[in-house]
Formats: sequence, C-alpha cells, structure tokens
Amino acid sequence: MHCLHQRQPASTAGGCPAPTNRSVFCLGFSDFSDWPLPQTISIYNALGIEVNKSGFKIVATQTQEIANSIPIIVIKGELINETDTELAVPSVRISVRDRNKKELHHWIVKADQEIVGPRGKGSFSARLESPPADAVDLEMRLARDGEN
Repeated sequence: MHCLHQRQPASTAGGCPAPTNRSVFCLGFSDFSDWPLPQTISIYNALGIEVNKSGFKIVATQTQEIANSIPIIVIKGELINETDTELAVPSVRISVRDRNKKELHHWIVKADQEIVGPRGKGSFSARLESPPADAVDLEMRLARDGEN
C-alpha cells in the first residue's frame, strides 16, 4: 500500500511546536514496484503530495513539560510498516521551525527496533530541552541516508 501525505499547517499552543497534521490518502498497491507510473512521483511532490516510497508512516504525539523552570518538548511516536514485507526501521528526523517555516534546530532519532514485520510497528521517543523561543512548528519525517 502506498500513501500520499498532503502537508497541512500545524497549530501552535503556548509558543511551542505542535505536531504537523497530515491528511492521508491511501492507494492499494502491495509494493512500490506496483506503482502504475513511477515517473509521476515528482509531479505529486511538486503539488505538495508526498508519495510514500519507504513503506513507513509516522504517527506521533508531542507534549510540553516544565522541569526546573526549563521547557521541554517530549515526542513519542510509532513507525508503521504499511507493507506486507519485513523492513529495516529508518531513523526519524525531527525539526523545530519558526513562523516562516525556517528550521531552527533538528536532530535524528533512532527507533527502538531495527526490524519491523509486515504491518508491524516500531516506536521512537525524543526530548528537546529549552526549544528556541521563536519555535512554533514541529516537523517529523524519515531521515535520509547519511543525514545527521
């Protein structure tokens, strides 16, 4: 199955980042080789619709905490294998951005599992202490090879 994710604006609460909301449209292809017109992927991407080539979907929540007067963003998430094949679990790239979507800080988080079975779930968690004061948006995506 391949999913198309259309980015939607994220809401903010108290000046701290909120998770990016996404609308999900799923197409019933068993793996990427079944995609009818692979050359059209760049067209979907240009329209703001991301074609899921990895087979994983990210589902995450974030909370805001204060410890010793220090604000902390706590993220807990799942990487859902949407294929019928066992897959190596990728790392997740998390970034905080300002109102103009300019990235202020990012980091890479490894999943708690290395391999996830068909239709299985991997999990990850992350914390950011003292996020930048002008951070209003939180974005999560799969990390690319070699990305730090």
